[in-house]
Amino acid sequence: MFKKMALLVALTAFCCVAASAQAAEQWQTFKSDNGKFSVLMPCKPAVEAQEVKSDDGPVKQAFHSCENRTGYFMVTFVDYPKASKEKAMLDAYRDNGLKSTGSKVVTEAPLTLDTYPGREIVANGLVDKSEVVFNWRIYLVDKRIYALTAATTKENSKSPDISKFMSSFSLVK
Repeated sequence: MFKKMALLVALTAFCCVAASAQAAEQWQTFKSDNGKFSVLMPCKPAVEAQEVKSDDGPVKQAFHSCENRTGYFMVTFVDYPKASKEKAMLDAYRDNGLKSTGSKVVTEAPLTLDTYPGREIVANGLVDKSEVVFNWRIYLVDKRIYALTAATTKENSKSPDISKFMSSFSLVK
């Protein structure tokens, strides 16, 4: 009986600490001088960069990502060596995202950022046998693609954190 009581007290204490940590979560503005963008993120993002080969020559990519209790948040930008047709670039980026995550489009709609074209995509996929909802916003700004990703469980797919992240993105000079 004392073991059950101790376990109950421990679980209650853990829940209180976890709830306190969630309430204390501070979203912060992240600004990338190199990426020329600003966005609200739930934590300080990890930043990675890489260069990959493409048919048009080397392509530079940068990833800015972090996660919280809602899900995984990432801003990616890719610099292409030459501009291509808007629809073809957005289609190719979407298709690569779907292929790399093994997901299928649920909804897709055009949108703009300032005067730049983009797409808003919601897709479902499986990660470790769990359903994951991918929310993407993809923008074409000259020869650069910006992609915002919020990946969550199905249960968290309507969290206000997603719109907070997505709607905070802006270009900076």
